[in-house]
This record gives sequence, structure tokens and C-alpha cells, in this order.
Amino acid sequence: MTFLLKTIISRLLHPTPLILWTLVAGVLFRRFGSRCWRKVGNALVLVAALLFVAFGAGAFNPLLKWLEMRCPPFDGDDAALCESMRGATITVLGMGLEDTEVPERFCDNDGFRRRLSEGAYVAHCIPESRLVVSMSGPTATERKERAIEQFVKGYGLDPDRVFFYEGARDTREEALSTIGLFGTSNMVVVTSASHMPRSLVIFRKQGADPVPAPCDYRYFGDNTRWNLRELHFGLYNFARADRVIHEAFGLLYEKVR
Repeated sequence: MTFLLKTIISRLLHPTPLILWTLVAGVLFRRFGSRCWRKVGNALVLVAALLFVAFGAGAFNPLLKWLEMRCPPFDGDDAALCESMRGATITVLGMGLEDTEVPERFCDNDGFRRRLSEGAYVAHCIPESRLVVSMSGPTATERKERAIEQFVKGYGLDPDRVFFYEGARDTREEALSTIGLFGTSNMVVVTSASHMPRSLVIFRKQGADPVPAPCDYRYFGDNTRWNLRELHFGLYNFARADRVIHEAFGLLYEKVR
């Protein structure tokens, strides 16, 4: 029940539904409310318009940049670090596979592909490490197995060092699954850079202290401050704002949980 409620609230706070429901509420208040409620309706319509402009113009981009820069990337050139982590568990947090008829290696999405690529890179850097991939989604287990086999072949990995599990619905369940299989020590977490701060909070709550390996960066602006020269209206900014709101809500949820 908690998971369902968290999912519903999180989705309602995404840019598009947030603008839509604010606008709908404003129109209804203006159309059917008393004089006082019509003023509330006018305010809600204005808020919806301002949100549309703010999301579309990239006002949330500096927040995304700040979120993505919280953790440094994994330094595979640091030989001492890699040797000290010999035999580590590298866990790649999943984003699922699309249930389509194309070959399995094409069923992932860009974000998951970047996570897999970073996981393979870290696995090549750390001797005797094991790579553990979370494979969520409704796709059949057999297709997930074939996807992992194709991933292993494509990146030249030792198949005996690559594992996957399924069934985890969120990051907390992924942390519990990974720790239940391989323990809390000597661990690397691979996930999108914007998702990494929340992931570390969740893993640390379960007793682990993993080394972060962020990837899948989405914003490449010059700085973390608001700059009018970097405000450009585009639908891609809605996706960036979506990430910020999703992670902010997730962090708040973990803090009060």
C-alpha cells in the first residue's frame, strides 16, 4: 500500500500532470465556484502558466546539474583504488526492458544502456569483481537471461562474474536484494547521476557504504546557477525537471520514512 501511494503521489508531481491538474482545478473553480473561489481559480490558472514556462525554459536545469554533481565519477585510472576493491560487488540498478519483439539487446532504454556500460567499465577496472544487474519489468525471465548473455558478449565480460535478479520494484528493494545476496561490504553502486544521492541514502540505511559510480548525465550546462543565457524553451527541459522533482520527492520520502 505504501509503495502504491508513493508511486501515485510521485507521478502526480511530475511536470505534465502537475500543470494539467492545476489548470483543470483553476478552470473548474472559475466556471462553477463562487466569487471567492473564482479568484482561487484565476490564481491556479496563473500558477499553471508559470509552471509551464518555468519547466519549459529550463529553470530546473541548475538543480539537475547540482544533483548530478553530488558524487564524482568512478576513477578507473586510480590503480590503488581498483586494487583495494578487488572482488567487489558492482550493482547496476535497473530500468527494465521493453517487452517487444526485437532482439533483447535492443529492448533496453538509453538510461539503462548507459548504466550497463558504466557497470562493464567498472567491472573491467576492478579485478575479480562481480557484476550484479537488477532486471525489473514484466519481460519474461528467459528474455532477460538472453539480454544479459548479449550484454556479456558485447562488453567482453566473464559470464561467470555477471549475475542478475528480478522482482525489485524500487531502489530500496534493489538494495535489499543485492545485500541479501552478497552482503554489505566492498560494494559499488552504478546508477544515473541524478539518482545516485538517493541511492546512497537507501543503501546506507541498509548498512552498506558503497562507492558511487554515477553515469547517464543529462545536463551539461556551464554552472549550477540560474543564468538567463542558459534559459532556452524546449520539451527536453520537461524531462529534466521531471528528474529533479522525482528525485527530490524520493529524497524527502527517505528522510521522513
